[in-house]
Amino acid sequence: MGFGILFFGYFITYLMAMNPWGCFFRAFGYLMMCSGIMKLTQYNKNFTYSVYASFLLGLINICFSVVEIYDMVFLSPSPFGETFMKVITNLETGTVLIFHLLLLFAVRSIAKETESDKIAFGAIRNLIFVVAYFLLSFIKFMPFEFVKSYNRNMTLPLFLLYLGWIVMDLVLLFSCYSGICDENDREMKRKPSRFEFINQYREELDAREAKAMEFAEKNRAERAKKKKKK
Repeated sequence: MGFGILFFGYFITYLMAMNPWGCFFRAFGYLMMCSGIMKLTQYNKNFTYSVYASFLLGLINICFSVVEIYDMVFLSPSPFGETFMKVITNLETGTVLIFHLLLLFAVRSIAKETESDKIAFGAIRNLIFVVAYFLLSFIKFMPFEFVKSYNRNMTLPLFLLYLGWIVMDLVLLFSCYSGICDENDREMKRKPSRFEFINQYREELDAREAKAMEFAEKNRAERAKKKKKK
């Protein structure tokens, strides 16, 4: 459906990219997410704008990758100039915020359509954490006296907050992958694993999902009867 590709792309972009070669991982991860989100637009049009944002972030990180390669080969600063690099860095920061706003609102929308209230709530919760991180990060650029001490004291808390919303987004996307799927995907038979414990886990999970679906259908039927009586 697209959530699986989106999940792995997000994982590559925000966790695997925590290394000196992060721009290469981010370039690949954003383009991978773009591919997954494009599939999701078939089910909910609200994903459309996040496609553009992820593609732009992919291009920005391709630019950073070119700079890294140039620096390694020619052992000299960026060929684009310092001003251009500052602009492109600020553009990336702003686009990351916009991307998450668009993505999480789209996740909430498709969760509402499929009556996945927990996922819809999780999308708004994660959105609050993302916005809080960017607001707190913006303070360090303000021209006030307390900013120096703020930067010293808030470096670790901001990093933990950053890591926190990334993990929550990964959990949310995995919940979408496991809890929201195309009807055609549900009808497809799953290929058995070579490992027996995985097959047993899948059987238990399928049994729980079947019970949950049966319980949900009963609740819907009861609500429909109550509405008719009214």
